[in-house]
Amino acid sequence: MNEKHFWLLRAFPDNVPHYNVFLNASVVGLGWPRIGKLEKGIKPDELKQLFIENDYPAADNAALGRRAGYFIRFVNEMQIGDIVFVPDNNGTVAVYEIKSDYYYDEKMSVHVPHLRKVQLLTTLKVHSLSKSLQRLLGNQLSVINLDKAKEEITTLISSDSGVGQTTINRTNYSLITGENKGKSVQIIIPNNASNQEIAVILNDIIRDLEK
Repeated sequence: MNEKHFWLLRAFPDNVPHYNVFLNASVVGLGWPRIGKLEKGIKPDELKQLFIENDYPAADNAALGRRAGYFIRFVNEMQIGDIVFVPDNNGTVAVYEIKSDYYYDEKMSVHVPHLRKVQLLTTLKVHSLSKSLQRLLGNQLSVINLDKAKEEITTLISSDSGVGQTTINRTNYSLITGENKGKSVQIIIPNNASNQEIAVILNDIIRDLEK
């Protein structure tokens, strides 16, 4: 079985919000439609040339290289079974599992023809995640790898034994992470719990630990 990888993909191709489009269509994708359908294994220099030929200017060669990198990750490196975080820029992030290889389809959106089918696993509140993962999710690049946060993300994910499916804490729960002096504690709480109820539960836990 291939090793699972973790990604951040931003849902704003051509600066047009597509968070809900992705959610409703069970896809994630990239813009730059004029470069057309791509073949798996495409090289960065080939992508750069496609951007130039199809009138997608970049500020400099480094910016062109970053853009090519988005497609290298999306077309070549992402695999079925990988996990993709898609923030909405309003404090929520959708978490998907990739369910298809790359394909090109202009019908879903004129802005986003480069697609992969996905399955929604959960939505999370960004504030419930650790500060380090929050910083990663704040990155404004279109696609980045999140494997450096693999340990934390893996605590959110569990594999159902024998069926090979992936589940993350359900949408009626949140995983709260607290950090102090390099140590962290994670607690799963119901979203409908009041602050007072949470405080009582935490106090009970502390008393039990002190026994």
